[in-house]
Formats: sequence, structure tokens, C-alpha cells
Amino acid sequence: SYGSTEAGFPISNRWPLDSPSPRAGWLRRGYQAKIVDETGREVPDGIVGELWVKPPARPLIARGYLNNEERTRSAFIGDWYRTGDLLVRHPDGGFEFVDRMGDTVRRLGENISLTALESVVEESSSVAECVACGVEDDVVGTALLVAVVPSGGGELDPAALYRQLIDRLPKYMYPTYIVQVSDLPRVENSHKPRRSLLKVGELVARAWRAPDRSSSSA
Repeated sequence: SYGSTEAGFPISNRWPLDSPSPRAGWLRRGYQAKIVDETGREVPDGIVGELWVKPPARPLIARGYLNNEERTRSAFIGDWYRTGDLLVRHPDGGFEFVDRMGDTVRRLGENISLTALESVVEESSSVAECVACGVEDDVVGTALLVAVVPSGGGELDPAALYRQLIDRLPKYMYPTYIVQVSDLPRVENSHKPRRSLLKVGELVARAWRAPDRSSSSA
């Protein structure tokens, strides 16, 4: 199912839990939802965009954020709640979760899930954990950097890792920069890695860079 503190659970899955379907679920009765682009315009089924939700009655959704008028104005458009999540609606009416908007970057017209990129990188036996982020680039707008903690406390061979990744990733997801780090910045309570705390400029300055710029950014 899909839900949030602000909106409750507007989407639920009606299939058995062992179903192979990737759907987060279908709209509950009375709720409305739409998938929109960056301008707030609704997109066709099959296209990834931000999920907006409208409840059957206004009290079923949050009224705003305490002492934060700016966030309230940006998150609530009339009775619509802007979830900040990227989903896709399929022709059968089912919704599939893609990622948080803050965990994606747009590159060469493609929405790239940084979480998905991290999952592929961490499939390598040489990687203990990693964090990916976007880096401003004069040519392609956004390049991709991956900060890697090597497995077993060893040394990372970024060129070897890159060769593994280009066999597993679509071209637009090739990282431009790979850098070894001893640890990752973390959320204080959960200890999960937090990409927003990366010192990107310092990492780029010492990162290994993909040898063919066109292949890592096309």
C-alpha cells in the first residue's frame, strides 16, 4: 500500500501479499489522484511524475505544517496534497512507486532514481555501501557521482567497478565520478546514509572520472 502522515493511506493493494505485481495499489473509494509533471500538468498513464492526492473530505488530510507557512503553501494546492513522491499510473489503474523526488535527478530528459543506482552499485562484491548524488555539469546539466565504502576495508578499483556498472545500467545512468570514502554521512537517529550531507565539491576534486565523457553522459 501507499500512504503518508499527511494523507493517510489513499492507495491500497487488493492482491494477495505474495503477488509478483509491482503495484503499490489502487485508489481507495472516494479519493482522487493524478500524476503530474514539473508544471503541475497531468501526464498520461505510463509516465513517471509526482503524485497529487485529493481526499473525499478535507478533514481526511492534513491542513498544514505547524509554524511553517511556506511548506504548507508548497505542499497543499486547494484540496490537493502534493506528495513529493514519484509514481507511475498504469493503464489498469494501479499505481507503482518509483522514488522520492529528493532521491531523483533529471538528466538528459530522464528521471533517474539515485536509490536504484545505489542498489546496482551495491551488487558489486567490492562495495560495502554507497551513496549517489547529482553534480552540476556544464555539458549535460547533471552528472552522477557515487561515493563508495569498499567492502572488507580494502581499496576500491573505480575503473573495474565502472566496467561492471556499464554492463548493468542504461547509458544515461552511467556515473561520471566514482570516489572511495571511509564512511558516509548519516542521519543521527537511524544512522542511514544521507546524501544531502555529502561534501560534493571535495569529493569531485579527488574522484576517479569516467574516461569517455560522452559514454558516461549520453
